[in-house]
Amino acid sequence: MAAQTQSLINTDTLIDQTNFNIVPLVKNNRTLLPLRFISESLGAQVAWDSKTSTATIKATGKSIKVTLGSSKMFINGKSFALDAPAQYKEGRVFIPLRAVSEAFGKKVFFDRGIIVVSNTTILNAKRDREIVDYLKFVLAPYSKDPYTGKTLSTEQVARLEQSVVMLESYDKDDNYLGFGSAISIGYGLFLTNYHVIADSSSYMIQTSQDQYYEVQGVVAADENLDLAIVKTSMRTNIPPLHVELTTKITTGQPVVAIGNPEGLQNTISTGIISGIRNYGGERLIQTTTPITNGSSGDRCLI
Repeated sequence: MAAQTQSLINTDTLIDQTNFNIVPLVKNNRTLLPLRFISESLGAQVAWDSKTSTATIKATGKSIKVTLGSSKMFINGKSFALDAPAQYKEGRVFIPLRAVSEAFGKKVFFDRGIIVVSNTTILNAKRDREIVDYLKFVLAPYSKDPYTGKTLSTEQVARLEQSVVMLESYDKDDNYLGFGSAISIGYGLFLTNYHVIADSSSYMIQTSQDQYYEVQGVVAADENLDLAIVKTSMRTNIPPLHVELTTKITTGQPVVAIGNPEGLQNTISTGIISGIRNYGGERLIQTTTPITNGSSGDRCLI
């Protein structure tokens, strides 16, 4: 299961924005998630008593108490058994998702690793098989960023393609103008070239997994540097790249480019730095890496 949840209205939320290693646990055939994440997602408030290692969850006239390591939870003072006890991992207390959700009157659907929590039963495993297939596709976890601070192989750089997206632009009448490339530099922030977003009124992000995100607006732009940062309307789970400046560039170094030439999403191409030129007071890097229309906005990764 991925370290995220996604509702049927296509809103992504990371389980823990400060620790991407926080993922669901499975214990005694039960799925456990961080107590605070479950509670706040259900609209409840959480109070933690460090002396007794007990959490109190309150909402809709109910008070639930869960103690770390205990196989019981108390709902309005009445004891109920937990199939899996509350556990501590990665600085978080994990509790069974189904137990807490049902305690607040929610319906829980589970099939092939997909869990849907709702006010009413909305899915049937047999009837809605195609919907579950779609959810499995959309929620497929991205692989971890292979960045280590060391020189990467071509294969390792190619894995970074998950962070490269297509940026489509439209005029004020929603007529399609064209597209370019962009890279994720934060969860919902994308770096592209200024000329990709210039003279456009609205934009759409498309991932290689056919996920679409509406762009809320331009956060920053510099026409002279031909750079712009856009922000999506909702937080995405697209992993950001580690972007940094370096002066350690010499001719002959290998270069990998990831972009969308002619609309062919996340095309990988390789080459070398073939020259470093000074032109009009600017330092320009010449490369043999093939880059064609639609690649604007990507960045060569050395």
